[in-house]
Amino acid sequence: MVVAACAADDPLGVDLAEDAPGPQIERPEDLVDLTGNTEITVEVGDNYFSPRNFIVDPGTEIVFVNVGFTPHNVVPANEGAFERIPDSALDEGPVTLVLEDSGDYPLFCSIHGTATFGQTGYIVVAGT
Repeated sequence: MVVAACAADDPLGVDLAEDAPGPQIERPEDLVDLTGNTEITVEVGDNYFSPRNFIVDPGTEIVFVNVGFTPHNVVPANEGAFERIPDSALDEGPVTLVLEDSGDYPLFCSIHGTATFGQTGYIVVAGT
């Protein structure tokens, strides 16, 4: 199932508290509820993820597919939250990410943005 939504160059909400280990990215309000699916496909295009912000169940297979004309990667905004997907892997074909732990997983393409601006996205893994 693919849900289309374009990501404009709008920044994610950020709290730059002095004691924070990095930008504390606020959960977006426009989350698409994709719970109940065992697999979803995320299109990684030129300057967007589609869907961009979504909720899934633990263990959902999140399949990233590069549909753009340029290289893309998928990087966790919170270092170590999940294994970075390099552009070389996406160039070879779809890459599957499975998140077992409930929580918030902001992400971005470091080629076309930063953790808080440009090609960003947000995954919420629902509680069990």
